[in-house]
Amino acid sequence: NTARRIMGQIQTALGKKLAAIEALQTRRNEELSAAWEDYTDTYNRAAAAERELEAMLEKKRQELQRRVDTLSKAAAAQLTEAERRVSQARSTVSRMPGLQGLLAQLEAAS
Repeated sequence: NTARRIMGQIQTALGKKLAAIEALQTRRNEELSAAWEDYTDTYNRAAAAERELEAMLEKKRQELQRRVDTLSKAAAAQLTEAERRVSQARSTVSRMPGLQGLLAQLEAAS
C-alpha cells in the first residue's frame, strides 16, 4: 500500500516533469521557428535592397556612358573642326611667303 502510494507519487512527478520538458521543447521550437522566420524575412529584404542597388548602379553607369559617348563625339567634332581650320590657315600661309617664315618660327618655339 505504501509502496503503491510512493510509486504513484513518483509516476505523477515523472509525468509532471515530462510535461514540463515537452512544454519547454514546444516553446523552444516555436521560438526557433520565429527566429528563422525573422532571419529569412531580413535576408529577403537585404537581397531585394541589393538587387535595387545593383539596378540603380547599372542605370547610373549607363547614364555616365551616354555622357562619355556624347562628350567624346563632341570632342572629336571639335578636333576635326580645329584640324580643318589649321589646314585652311596653312593653305593661306603658304600663299604668303612672309607668314610662312613666322609660322615656322612659332612651330619651332613650341
